Amino acid sequence: MYRAGHITPDQFLNTSAHINPNATYLPIAGTGGFSMALPDSGLGAAAGVFVNDRVNLAVLVSDADANRFDFGHIDPAGNVFSAGELQVKVFPLTENAGYSKITLWHNDGTEDGKAINGSSGKEGWGVFFKHEQELTCDGRAIAIGRWGKAFNESALYDQLAGASFVLYDPFGSDEYAPKELIHADVVGAAYNWVQPSATGARDESNVELFYRFPLFPLTDMTLSYQEIIHPALDPSNDSASVFSIRFRSTF
Repeated sequence: MYRAGHITPDQFLNTSAHINPNATYLPIAGTGGFSMALPDSGLGAAAGVFVNDRVNLAVLVSDADANRFDFGHIDPAGNVFSAGELQVKVFPLTENAGYSKITLWHNDGTEDGKAINGSSGKEGWGVFFKHEQELTCDGRAIAIGRWGKAFNESALYDQLAGASFVLYDPFGSDEYAPKELIHADVVGAAYNWVQPSATGARDESNVELFYRFPLFPLTDMTLSYQEIIHPALDPSNDSASVFSIRFRSTF
C-alpha cells in the first residue's frame, strides 16, 4: 500500500474504527492522538507492508509546516514529520478484529516555531501505544487502551492516557447483524487523562458516556454526557459538565 500527495496524518496513525468524533466519542482527548506532534493536512507520503493477516508495518512522512487551507508546498526549511508504526492483531476473536499499534514519531518543528494541529512548533519525538481488544466472540463488545508520551514539549499533550469501552447492539436486536455494526445501536464509556504542554496548564481528565441509535433510515442520533475534571486552562473551576446531541446522516 502506498499513497502520496495531500494527506492527513491523523487519519493514518494509531487510528481505530471505534474511536471517531463523527460516530462515537466526542472529546479531543478521547478521539485524537495529540500526544503525537501531528502536523496539519499537507503534502506527504505513506506506505504500508502487509506482513501477514495479523501483522502490518507502516511509515509516513509529511510536511511539518503544512496548512490544511492550501494544497501544500515544498517546505523551504525542510521540516518534516516522520513516523513508523507496527500494527498487530493480538488476540482476535472475529475476522473484523482491530489492530493494536505502536507508533514512533519525530517532528522537526515548524519554521516559525508556532503551534499547528497537534504540534507545539518545537522539535521533538515520542511514542504512542494503543491496545484494542474484542471482549466477546461476536465482536460486539470492545475495549481500547491508549497511552502516548511526547518529549521536549513538542506536542499538544506531554502525555495522554485513556480507556474506552463500546458495546454494539446492546439490546440484542435481530434487526442489526454483527457484521453491520456501524448501523447498530451503540453505547460507550471512556475515561481520558492528559498532561498539557502549555505553560501554566494543569492536568485534565474527563469521563464520557454516549448512546448512538438510528433515528431514520441513513440518519442516527447520539446523546452524550461529559464530566471534565480540573479543566486545564480554567483553574477557577474544579469540574464542568457538557451535554451534547449529535445528528449524522450518510448517503
